[in-house]
Formats: sequence, C-alpha cells, structure tokens
Amino acid sequence: MTDFYINDNKIELRAKKGQRLADIMEEVLNNFITKEQVIMSIDINDGQFVDELFNSEQMNKDVNDLKKVKFTTQSTLDLAKDSLLSCNMYIDHITERIRITVDSFKSNKMDEANHFFAEVIETVDLFIELIAKIQQTLESEWPNRNLSNSSQKELEIDLLNIFKSLIPARENNDIIMLCDLLEYELLDNLKQWKQRVIPEIKNRYLDIKSTST
Repeated sequence: MTDFYINDNKIELRAKKGQRLADIMEEVLNNFITKEQVIMSIDINDGQFVDELFNSEQMNKDVNDLKKVKFTTQSTLDLAKDSLLSCNMYIDHITERIRITVDSFKSNKMDEANHFFAEVIETVDLFIELIAKIQQTLESEWPNRNLSNSSQKELEIDLLNIFKSLIPARENNDIIMLCDLLEYELLDNLKQWKQRVIPEIKNRYLDIKSTST
C-alpha cells in the first residue's frame, strides 16, 4: 500500500487500482490543500523527484507500484515573498545576458547575438510577469493597500518605450543603436527596478529589510 504525505504529514488517502500519480495529485489539489497553496514538488520513495509536475512520464506511473509519495506545498503568499526575494538575482541574470548579447553584436557574432537577444527579450517579459503575479498575490492578501507606486509606473513606461525602439533597431540591423539601447537604456532601467521598486515593495508590504545596493 502506498503512503501519501503533504509536507511530512501523512494523509488518509488510499489509491484505487490503476490510479496514476497525476490522478492522486488532482485529488490532493481538490481535497487536501487550499486554493492558497501550491504544489512545489513531488518526492517518490524518498529521493526520486518528479521533474515536471504536468508533463512527465512519471506522472503516469501507477501509484500502487510506489511505496511513498510526498507532496511539498507552499502558500501563494510565501511563494510571492520568496519570488520577491529572488528578484534581484533575476535582474542580475538578465544584466549578465545583456552584456553577453552586446559583446556578441560588437564582435559580429550575429548568430550568437541573435540567440542571446531573443533570450533577453523573453527573460525581461518573464520578469515583468513575475512582478505582476507577486503584486496580484499581495493585493489579494492586503486588498486595502495600494501596491503600485509612481516609480514603478515610470519604469514600466520607460521599459515599454525601450522595447518599442529595440525591435525596429534589430529589424533594420542598426547594431550601434541596438547596443546603445541594451547597454545603456535597458541596463539602467533594470538597475532602477533593483534600487527603487523592489526595495519599496519589500519594505512597505512585507517588512523585509532590503540589503540590495
């Protein structure tokens, strides 16, 4: 018989014949955790982690062939806090990719540069989505607080304008303009997010003291 756990707590759940791990996860989501919780990982038999929660051959395993399945969950609020704490590292990662992209363009390594340029655009988009999701979670927790601020709106508009200039510069193969926009405009915008917006959200709404510089 398979034993099921949520965050080290054993739950009363008995697998039916032929049930897959995906079926059990759905049952856990519907009956054992709240909507404010997210499954972060699944541990099979004390050490074999499921690589992808929704697209994996492991999710089609017959759970009756397993001895133990442990679901690790986290509240959406804690996840938002952790994500907020990771924002500076995320910005540092984007910054490094921008510098590599610029170096590639300046060295006329066009295939490499185009690859990194697409990656930069995608990661900046993901960063903005991350901030939006963090704020959505915080606003649901504190509905009477206004999480937006003038600095953020200013940087969002500035970022949109940078993107509007980047795309035609790339299409027109204007490498000088493209590198200037990446190296100066975009890097400065991301620096301002790190120095102004992220610390303000931390200090005002999560009581997390910022140590960023």
